[in-house]
Amino acid sequence: MDGILQMQKFNNLLQMCSFLGAVNRYHRMWPQHAHILAPLSIESRKKTFCRTNKIDLVFKRKKALMAQDRLLVYPNHNIILTTTNHFTFTLMLPVIIWAHI
Repeated sequence: MDGILQMQKFNNLLQMCSFLGAVNRYHRMWPQHAHILAPLSIESRKKTFCRTNKIDLVFKRKKALMAQDRLLVYPNHNIILTTTNHFTFTLMLPVIIWAHI
């Protein structure tokens, strides 16, 4: 958590691309990930880097989203998971059933 909050603003194109690569690895964790980072993706295609207020705003918004408590909840390993198969006419799908203790 502290690492996320202490991230520094990027100063060049390489740092921005590194940031994009790091957060894109876990894109499914955050809602509207692609919409938020669209300005950075556009800037990453350019040959030169010029930090603007828009880039700073996107960075702050993404950092705030990553630091939200509801997205950093530690998983409950006491939940018992059982598996079964769900049959349809064309597929057999595995199903995970959560049994809360």
